[in-house]
Amino acid sequence: MARRSQGCVYRKSKTVIRGGKRQSVKAGFYRVRYKDASGERRDHVLVLPNGQRVTDKSVAEAELTRILRQVEREAAGLIDPTVESASMPMRVVLARYIQYLRGKQRTRKYVVQALSYVKRMMDTAGIARLADLSEDKIESSLARIANGGASPATVNAYRKHVLALVRWAVHTARILGRNPVEVIQRRDEQADTRKVRRALAVDEAYQLLAVSGPRRLFYAAAMWSGLRVNELRQLEWRDLVLDSERSCVRLRAVTTKARRGDELPLRPDLAAELRDADPPSAEPTDRVFETIPSLATFKGGWYMHKGSDGAKERRYRIGDLDWTQIPTEDAQGRSLDLYALRTSFVSWLGVYGVDPRAQIMLARHSPQGVTLGNYQDFALFDLWAEIAKLPAIHCEAAPDLAKATGTCDVRPGKVARPVALRPDREGVEVAASGRTPESVSSPCQNRKTLQSKGETTFSGPQTHWAMPDLNRRPPPCKGGALAN
Repeated sequence: MARRSQGCVYRKSKTVIRGGKRQSVKAGFYRVRYKDASGERRDHVLVLPNGQRVTDKSVAEAELTRILRQVEREAAGLIDPTVESASMPMRVVLARYIQYLRGKQRTRKYVVQALSYVKRMMDTAGIARLADLSEDKIESSLARIANGGASPATVNAYRKHVLALVRWAVHTARILGRNPVEVIQRRDEQADTRKVRRALAVDEAYQLLAVSGPRRLFYAAAMWSGLRVNELRQLEWRDLVLDSERSCVRLRAVTTKARRGDELPLRPDLAAELRDADPPSAEPTDRVFETIPSLATFKGGWYMHKGSDGAKERRYRIGDLDWTQIPTEDAQGRSLDLYALRTSFVSWLGVYGVDPRAQIMLARHSPQGVTLGNYQDFALFDLWAEIAKLPAIHCEAAPDLAKATGTCDVRPGKVARPVALRPDREGVEVAASGRTPESVSSPCQNRKTLQSKGETTFSGPQTHWAMPDLNRRPPPCKGGALAN
């Protein structure tokens, strides 16, 4: 570690075990530690103007000398740091900001989104240097994004990320004198809401479970526990406590949206299904759901298929909602997607008379207001008794529905065959959901009928796959037969 009277440059080291022995390994780039003009301690990675990290010791010491000289001049009042930084390129500012976000342990998704939004804002507004940041340019950039068809919620997301960047530049990096984004008002999201989710009714949930095959457990866990899609994606067997009368999910803080470890109670029937699905060979760190159903698997969708002759054609993938004939959009314009499964859980809590204060805990929302936040002891609530008020999970499919869809109960680990897909819908009357009930209500038609309608079937040897892939369809019936 090279030392100076007011600062030093060094490389971080960590201890690793190699060959049964502990060894100290140093990082490949240098950091700098010093006190700024106000006496506050600073410690950050040394970054060159081109955005690259410093890996040479002599270059790091030269940078430290430059920084300490600048600190002394600033302390003496000879220079203004905001004036000195005015000509700094925005790409350098962004590089330092991204390093700051990573140091704050922000998720990769957040960092990528922040970088994408800020870069588009800077490109749209023509901001190349730090001195170019102004209210007029930022406001005009937001207006262009809004005129391009973005919703108010999307425009507010752009403003939020730029505001976070400018606040960091003003208060943390101290390379900007004022915040020009704070005076820009947020858009009214209620005036133009583009996407509103609706909750599934309980009978619709039973229909979805009856036809979803290997995805049944995922849908049941989402609707009867309220876990978010990303939380279900990262759920591991070690997070489940299923051998107790008070079964629960002990969420790890790193997997939750609020970065808070919570204990979520489970209904006994859901805990029993999870216990039955636990394979004997599973490790504690294995994922409960190896794959997550895609949006096309859930609600269906069109895609481009490239045939053997190289020609492309539009095909339609039948989704789970197609098999149930549940419309994906109602008369009020409210839609269904995977996140609507959590909306259903929270809605059912109110419908089935769960205490409003227990609803906050089960939904894992932050309590609002002084009364709920400071004068309520939430530990007194028996959440297992509250969640037991929800309707039971029906394990048996309705006979009429099973006969109509032609699906069978396939458990994870078994083998399924592909299902026929619709190539197009020309000349077909489309229902409100964007699908034709007649075209999806009887998928177990024979091959001649399918070919006469222009549909594509799989020929040749049967294709098999392991059912942990939840984006695969359950097997259709053979040759027009009814349910197996």
